[in-house]
Amino acid sequence: MENIKEIITHIKSNPNYKILEKYRCLDEFKKLLPATFVYYIQNIYTKADTIYIVLKHPSFQMEFNYNKSLIRELLKIVKTTTPECKKFTNIKGYASTKPYTKQQIKEEEIQSYKERSDGEFLSCFDNKELEKISQEIKNIIKHNI
Repeated sequence: MENIKEIITHIKSNPNYKILEKYRCLDEFKKLLPATFVYYIQNIYTKADTIYIVLKHPSFQMEFNYNKSLIRELLKIVKTTTPECKKFTNIKGYASTKPYTKQQIKEEEIQSYKERSDGEFLSCFDNKELEKISQEIKNIIKHNI
């Protein structure tokens, strides 16, 4: 059986999902970055021939600008290994104006509905087991009102 990476690669190679090539390029580029840089990154997106890197804090932007030559070299390496990345020529980084907060998963409330039945119905069963189950259902409905 194929593993999940092979399945995703197969889906990405489908012509219907041509837009995913851009994201494959960004993933490859992100894998080459040092671990500290990956931690600094809040988001990566592209416009025309430029890769924009949104950083979590202005101090990370200074670090990005200091190591920009290293990042450009990594882009050149990605261009040689990944054909989807050949169109990207520039890299720009900036700090987000909004403070970075991790997205919290909200727990959905379970909706409960008022029982519409009053628990009074006829049970015409010949089988004793079915009659007993019917009585249990009536009791449950009466207690939920």
